[in-house]
Amino acid sequence: MSDAPTHAGPRAPWFGQLFSKFVLWLIGWKAVGSMPSVPKALFVASPHTTLWDGPIMVFVAWTLGVRLSFITKQEALRFPFKTFVTYFGGIGVDRSKSNDMVSQVAQRFAEREGMYLAVAPDGTRKRADHWRSGFYHMARKADVPLVLGFLDYKTKRGGILGEYTLTGDMKRDMDHLRAVYADVVGKFPDQHSVIRLMGEDEADAAAAAPAAR
Repeated sequence: MSDAPTHAGPRAPWFGQLFSKFVLWLIGWKAVGSMPSVPKALFVASPHTTLWDGPIMVFVAWTLGVRLSFITKQEALRFPFKTFVTYFGGIGVDRSKSNDMVSQVAQRFAEREGMYLAVAPDGTRKRADHWRSGFYHMARKADVPLVLGFLDYKTKRGGILGEYTLTGDMKRDMDHLRAVYADVVGKFPDQHSVIRLMGEDEADAAAAAPAAR
């Protein structure tokens, strides 16, 4: 497509872009945002309050020309499903080695010239007191930035809010994400998870300990 958006990483097929654009028009959504400037990134998909978030996010991403990958069980890549799952972005990991998930994802990034790995840090469609920290550690271990994806059901707009390179200062990084997603409204706002990592609680507790003595 001559008018396709340009970006550095994996691109959605032209027919997928046309189909996704039609679907978004049909359901009244609009895809917006700046394209990724990097070939590899962890794509933050937030907020996540309904099963519809996944399909709509894919349609939004493909409309923008962005081809997303997602984590799936290694077993899903066996015959006869391997070709189908791989084509639509599935990357296999051994979930039995839960403590090694971060390293496995980092290895997948290292093996590829380009990849936008979509992760929903909310971890659940129900309200939770924290985001799951896996996305943070994956991005740090793989040395890739975040692409900040969003779906705002209030305005029926979805897309990309920008890019961010994690500093390793968890509070500083999460303050940035809190500011970016502050006005984004999911389908069920009362089920928004708190944008905070458990590591922040531990750091606060450690900092408060000397003062308590």
